Amino acid sequence: MRGLAPLLVLFAAIGMTGCESGTKESGVADIKPFGVEPDIRVRIRDGIELADLGAANASSRLVARGLAGRSETLNAPVKARAGIGGIELTDLYGRRIVFGDGADVQITMPEGQGGLVRVDGTPYASGVVLKQRSELGGGSGGRGKLDVIATLPMEQYIEGVISKELIASWPLGAYEAQAVCARSYAMHERARARAEGKAFDVESTTADQVFGGSTTLEVAKAATRNTRGLVLVEGGRTLRSYYSSTCGGKPNAATDVWPFGPGYEYNRSPSLQARSRAFACQGSPLFRWRVERDLGQLSQRIREWGKINGGGVNSIGTIRSIESIEQNVAGRPTKYRITDDKGKVYTLSAEQLRFACNQKVAGLPDITRETRMHSGNFQVLFAGNRAVFEGGGFGHGVGMCQYCCKGWADQGLSYREMLARFYPGATVQRQF
Repeated sequence: MRGLAPLLVLFAAIGMTGCESGTKESGVADIKPFGVEPDIRVRIRDGIELADLGAANASSRLVARGLAGRSETLNAPVKARAGIGGIELTDLYGRRIVFGDGADVQITMPEGQGGLVRVDGTPYASGVVLKQRSELGGGSGGRGKLDVIATLPMEQYIEGVISKELIASWPLGAYEAQAVCARSYAMHERARARAEGKAFDVESTTADQVFGGSTTLEVAKAATRNTRGLVLVEGGRTLRSYYSSTCGGKPNAATDVWPFGPGYEYNRSPSLQARSRAFACQGSPLFRWRVERDLGQLSQRIREWGKINGGGVNSIGTIRSIESIEQNVAGRPTKYRITDDKGKVYTLSAEQLRFACNQKVAGLPDITRETRMHSGNFQVLFAGNRAVFEGGGFGHGVGMCQYCCKGWADQGLSYREMLARFYPGATVQRQF
């Protein structure tokens, strides 16, 4: 989720991890040993109009392969788009190749030449697949869009993930804990995606785990090597090991954040539920925070969120009070009561209210780091036409806290000791 050094980039991405797409569990996340390192399919571009493809080594050529064994060699860089007749590829010298409507196109290096394929300047894998989408007409009446999917070895993916999730200067122990969590999450999603017949396993964004391509960061490589093939297991199944930036000393429960009914049973895993525990994230710049909001604009954002997501707040008036009415065993708020100027009362979960407060609204200023509600853990004071939020933590607070990892690694705790605190009852096992 993060950039390496600039803290601002870290904040832009670190608060999430864990997608909300649900499928029938049906045992697909059962722990299964692999004789060899598995691969993973990562959607690195989602519904784009144009992709620039190049080679990461000295080669100036790429090979495009379509259905029925058709193969074309093009001079890089190559521009790819979904055109009227299918996927269009135009090379450095203007040569244009079209692979027919609906055909996936694989882009690789020429045979015998090593190296990675670059997508928009970033090296990703030895080969990527272009898939045409048709929500804008595709080949039947207009220009469609492309998905770009990279297939790469799992451990190469883990290196790329953890190099973005943590700050480069953090200790090895924190990276090792992050590697086990990232691998566990990825293996869980891989199994679910393939059982469902999806074309890719994970997104490269905070919808799953941020993946920025190949990395040279040595601490990320070392942590991946040191934990090769290790995942978190609970009840015989690979854990969907959520994590976020800063728990603020009050961990959250998966069942208080995400669905846990049919198709989402994994969110009921005991090790993903709230409990009081030690913490060490006081070094996070967002361990404690304070945000002021104009009441009129705040009310407008919550109304807009309600129009999009439901929750009954689409007609809320000007807010007059926000009170926490339920807390978990760690003292973290899980539900809020909101009263407007008409005396009407509304109830939202903590995460719903967080996202509602941060809802983008046309005509209102963009939400910034200074104005963002960083977590659902806060209390609200009212002064005139202003609401003052005093909160703690960054992100959903379920599972591993990255800043706690940093703090405990500095104290000398091993990644296994840290993971036992974050996911009590889960065990670390080798899957490949």
